[in-house]
Amino acid sequence: MDVFYEVINQHSIELNIKAPKLINAIHSEDWRAPIMAYLKRYHEPETKEEEKRMQQRTRGYRIINDELYKASVTAPLLKCVASSEGKQLLKEIHEGSCGSVSIKNASTRGKPEGSA
Repeated sequence: MDVFYEVINQHSIELNIKAPKLINAIHSEDWRAPIMAYLKRYHEPETKEEEKRMQQRTRGYRIINDELYKASVTAPLLKCVASSEGKQLLKEIHEGSCGSVSIKNASTRGKPEGSA
């Protein structure tokens, strides 16, 4: 029995293959995530307005060793931290500075003036 076949060198349907587009799937509690994603080119804004907004928002930021820094002409690089880390740092600073004041006040309490 003879079988006839034909080799087809083109697709039977026309494929519209487009380059894959990055999807904005950034959902994070960390305020730094969108800025870092844009600077690393992981995020592609969908509109011209969003592109302009991200350019303006990220203008002063730099990524060094996978850490985000705020750059300024008149100040040193400032390391950007997450909100929770910032709150913890403020708490530690406050406890340290106010703690030394309360110890000093407690040690001089009850003594007459001039007899430190």
